[in-house]
Amino acid sequence: MIKAVIFDLDGLLMDSEPLWSQVDREMIGQRDFKPTEALFRKRLGTGNKRTVEIYKEEFGFKESVEELASERENRFFRLLDQKIPPMAGVLDLVRSLTKKRIKLAIATSGPHKDRIKRIIAELGISDFISAFVTGEEIEKLKPAPDIFLAAAKKIEVEPKYCLVFEDAPNGIVSAKAAGMLAYGVNRDKVTRRHLEESGADKVFSSLREVEL
Repeated sequence: MIKAVIFDLDGLLMDSEPLWSQVDREMIGQRDFKPTEALFRKRLGTGNKRTVEIYKEEFGFKESVEELASERENRFFRLLDQKIPPMAGVLDLVRSLTKKRIKLAIATSGPHKDRIKRIIAELGISDFISAFVTGEEIEKLKPAPDIFLAAAKKIEVEPKYCLVFEDAPNGIVSAKAAGMLAYGVNRDKVTRRHLEESGADKVFSSLREVEL
């Protein structure tokens, strides 16, 4: 019996992946390197710090991880401040779950708390979200289970009664490690296969396909 749904944010509720890809192509290109789609998939769901660690390992950037993470985040938020694009089906699904008295939370390795509040307000879902957890609040990021366990604790629902929606394999691994049901959602066919391989209980190409 599902009593709570915990959503990832980037690439799941808001269509941020094209923005992150634009940021990464610019950052890497300005350093005279060329990224690949395989590299982008490798960093999906890993969080900002781990992403730049991956890039530093791949390209040997001279800047520190902290400097790269700060630059990447600042570039992203400059784009995000211009527009926050929602993923298809977000509002309808959130409303449907709320009518069924299912608690809703967000667990994201990405934006800080003040940004989260603005993002969910612009997505039109502020009134439906009971709690959110960011990477700042936990020690170990995905694929560790910490962030989802923290979200379940905040909304006072046992992990076994929680369903997680994730767009990245690392998030699925994290949710399953937390003892939760995990659904993968991604419009990319290759990534959907990786979601299945990571242990997703169900996989969809859009939130519009989801029925609970």
